[in-house]
Amino acid sequence: MPIQYTFIEHPPVLHLRYSGQFTMQTSLDAVAEYSQNPKFVAEMPHLIDLSGIHVFTTDHKEFIEAQIRLLEQYGEYRYESTSVFLAPTPAARQLAAMATNMWSEVPGINLRTVEDIAHAAVILGLPDSYVDSLAA
Repeated sequence: MPIQYTFIEHPPVLHLRYSGQFTMQTSLDAVAEYSQNPKFVAEMPHLIDLSGIHVFTTDHKEFIEAQIRLLEQYGEYRYESTSVFLAPTPAARQLAAMATNMWSEVPGINLRTVEDIAHAAVILGLPDSYVDSLAA
């Protein structure tokens, strides 16, 4: 499953785009890669675009273990952070719900799930020009 990411500068947002079949290992590999980028800061809001996911297969044990590794990767949270899942399909909504449930008890983490990019852009304060560039 390819994962592409873009650092948006104004406002600072990490835009992740997932496509194909979701696997936890590919997701963890992407986190390891983008977290080494000098533009990355852990409290940066994330736009997590799951609209390209067609197949979602993972068991709960694997998912929980991966979330623990993500917590270790991101470190101890001492700040507020908002992430928005763009989840217009049933598979994407299932994945977003699992992640939201796992992170719901972590103080300072605010997760939202929406079905369209315009709604995500409003939540994250993204300019219309960025949304328009995605539609092009």
